[in-house]
Parts: sequence; C-alpha cells; structure tokens
Amino acid sequence: MNSIHRTSSSISSIVALALLISVPLSSATFARDRHPNHPRKAGRTDKRPTSGRGSRVERRRAEARRRAEAARQAAAARERALEEAMRDRVQAMIALDDTTGEDAEIRRIAVNALGNHAGTVVVMDPQTGRNYSIVNQQWALREGFKPCSTIKLVTGLAGLNEKVIDPAHIAC
Repeated sequence: MNSIHRTSSSISSIVALALLISVPLSSATFARDRHPNHPRKAGRTDKRPTSGRGSRVERRRAEARRRAEAARQAAAARERALEEAMRDRVQAMIALDDTTGEDAEIRRIAVNALGNHAGTVVVMDPQTGRNYSIVNQQWALREGFKPCSTIKLVTGLAGLNEKVIDPAHIAC
C-alpha cells in the first residue's frame, strides 16, 4: 500500500513538473509569433493553420448560421403554406355562396377586388341598407371574423353621428 502511494505521488510530481515546464515554453512561443518585428521563417504566411481551435470555432459559427438560415426558411415556408391554405379555404367558401338576389355585376367587381386575399366583401347601400352582394358569406354572416382595429373607425363614426362623442374633444 505504501509503495502505491509513493508511485502515485511521484507520478503527480512528474505531471506537475511537466506542466510547469510546458507553460512558459508555450507562452514564449505565442509571444514570439505575435511580435510584429520578429523575423518569420521562410515560406511562412501570416495566416494561422486551419486545423487549430479558431477553425473549429469558425466551423461552429458557420454551422450555427446554416441552422439559423434553415430555420428561417422553414418558418417562411410554413407561413406561406398557411396563407395558401387560408386562401384555398376562402375560395372554397366563396364558391358555396348563395348568389340569389345579388347584382351579378357588383358581385363580379367585389370578387375581383378581393382577388387572392383571404377576406370578405359586403357591398350595400348605406342609405337604405340594401345588400347588393356579399362575397364569402361564411365569414361575413356565420363565422365571427375579428375585425381588430378597423372596428374603432366604425364605432367612432357611430359615436360622432349619434352626438355621443364631442368632435371638439381631442383625446391624447
């Protein structure tokens, strides 16, 4: 047991000595290579070897950039697929619209105005309330499509019309 302890102790001493010797040599080597006035060996360029630590870091960075670009492209492809699926769904809903009683010319213009967008078009006479055409009746009448901030305009105009909102009052 005592000899094993001495052996491991002597091995650790040798390893420590080897580390002490190698650290100053490697530091001196790096300092010499970085010094601007140090004469270079013939045929040597300022470029570092590609098999070192820096090249691994660059490979990792390049791989991270490739993965990020692939993720961005995949997200864009998913978004395009969702938009296309929504447009296809809207076109299918428009095909199911009941057009009895609608003005055919106004409906054609409304469908052309909607184009390839996912939405709905309601054309009516504001004085009488008569509907000339409703394109995508599923969204306009049955499904509640959230209008987001566009409803603020309608609510504000109704408030001004009914004299509930004072036009002289400016909100900040």
